[in-house]
Amino acid sequence: MIQINLLPGKKKKAAGAGFQLRIPDFRALLTQIKDPWLIAAAAAALLCGGMVLYYLYERARLAALDSQLVTATRERKKFDEYITELRRAERLRDSLVAEIGVIRGIDADRYVWPHVLDQISKALPPFTWLVDVFYDNRVKLFISAETPAEQLLAIDQNQAEPQLRALAREFDRTASRLIEMQSRDYLARSR
Repeated sequence: MIQINLLPGKKKKAAGAGFQLRIPDFRALLTQIKDPWLIAAAAAALLCGGMVLYYLYERARLAALDSQLVTATRERKKFDEYITELRRAERLRDSLVAEIGVIRGIDADRYVWPHVLDQISKALPPFTWLVDVFYDNRVKLFISAETPAEQLLAIDQNQAEPQLRALAREFDRTASRLIEMQSRDYLARSR
């Protein structure tokens, strides 16, 4: 039978409609069980079964963690080898950079010295000739320099190139003449 309620405010509850939470009646259950040792045995069996399931779960979890540990150990070993190789490569790079710096320094000197030698070899003979002419004609010469005349062309005779050594020997006479031209006797005799 179907009932329809068209009047507002009156609601009829249907049997079994809605959710109801009912607590089981344990007293009634306990009264029906005649042997209490059977309940204890059932509880002990459930407890043992639960412990066995928990043991199997933990063992499976431990096996999964062991496999993860083995994988992590392998990856760490590979990573350590990679870091060792990277540090070796960095040391090699740094030593090569240092060697390249030394080579560039040597090459820079090699590049500069030929040009300096060329400029000196071009400028020194006219300067030497001019000092000789002034010295022979007793002309007063006023020259300003940052170093004394004997140090204007300071060259290590043992390490210099042959062309530069020859220029240094020629300049030694010019330097001695410049020193003599600074003396009072020369200035008194000059024009």
